[in-house]
Amino acid sequence: MKDDAVIKDNEAVYLLNEQTYLHLRENLQGVGYEVFDKNSPLPVEEGQIPPEALGNTQRRIETARAYYLAEHQDEPVGRIQNVAVTTLEKFRSGVRRRRNLAPRSLPDNDVRFIDPMYNELFRVPDGGVVQMTYPDGHQRSEKVEYLDDYHMKIGSSVQHICEFAERMARSHAIVEPEPLTQQEQRAWNLEYDYYLTVQADNGSWDYALYQGDCCLLERGKIDAPELMIEEVRDEILYSHNLRNKDCIPLTQEEFAQKLADRNEVQSYRMKQFQQSGHDCYLVMQLQQDADPALRFAAMR
Repeated sequence: MKDDAVIKDNEAVYLLNEQTYLHLRENLQGVGYEVFDKNSPLPVEEGQIPPEALGNTQRRIETARAYYLAEHQDEPVGRIQNVAVTTLEKFRSGVRRRRNLAPRSLPDNDVRFIDPMYNELFRVPDGGVVQMTYPDGHQRSEKVEYLDDYHMKIGSSVQHICEFAERMARSHAIVEPEPLTQQEQRAWNLEYDYYLTVQADNGSWDYALYQGDCCLLERGKIDAPELMIEEVRDEILYSHNLRNKDCIPLTQEEFAQKLADRNEVQSYRMKQFQQSGHDCYLVMQLQQDADPALRFAAMR
C-alpha cells in the first residue's frame, strides 16, 4: 500500500476468518489495501480499490471492504473482526514504517486486552466493540473506550486491563473483538432496558426499537448496504444515546416470545379497562401502548 498522499487518518484493519489481516487506508486515489497472513510478516497482497467502486459514499472504508471481499476472496468470509491499526506494527507493513517515520499518523488510544500474566491478546480501536462468551454459551458485547494505557471504560464501568483479564479468567470467558457477521436479521437485549431488531430489506436496513416491556418506541430505516448488521446496530445505538448499553443477542424465537408475553399483558389491561368503567389511569396506559411518541414522553 502506498503511504504517500494520504488525505486523512481514515483507515481500519480487519481480521478475516482468524487467518488474514486486511488493512484499508484512504488516500488521494481512493482507498489502498494490503493483506497479511496472520503467521507471516510479509504482505501477501496489496493494491488500490478502484475509485468507481467507491462512488460518492461517505463510508469509504466500509465500501472498500465490501468490494474487496466480493472481488478478492475465493472462499466465503465467515468471521470479520475490527482490530486496532497498530496490530500491524509487527508486520512489514506501512504501519511499521509510519511508526518509525511518522508516529503521529498512528492512533495512540488503542485498547489492549491481555491475559492475567500481561501477555497481549489483541487490541481494538478506541470505541470498538468486544464480545464475551461464557461457558454456558451466554454472550454479550460491550463498547470499549480508551482512558490510558492501563485503564479502559467497558460498557458503563471503568476497569484496569489486568483486573478485567483476571475477572474473565475466573469466569472462564472468551474475550475477542466482536465478529461482524453477514446475517440479515438479528435481535438484541440492551441491558433489559430496551430491545432492538434489525433486518435487511432490499439494500437497506429496517430496525425497530422497543422499551424493556416490549412496547414499540420507534421504527426506522438506514440506507447503508455496505455496513454489516452489527455496525447498523451501533449506528442506531449512537443516534439514540444508547452506545454504552451491553448488547445481549437474542434468537428470533426468544424475541417473538417476549412480544407474545407483551400482547398477553395488553389483553389483560384491556379487560381491566372494560371492567373498570373506563379508569383514567388505564386509559393513559392504553394510549401509551398505542402511540410510540407518548411512550418516549413518559420515559423522559
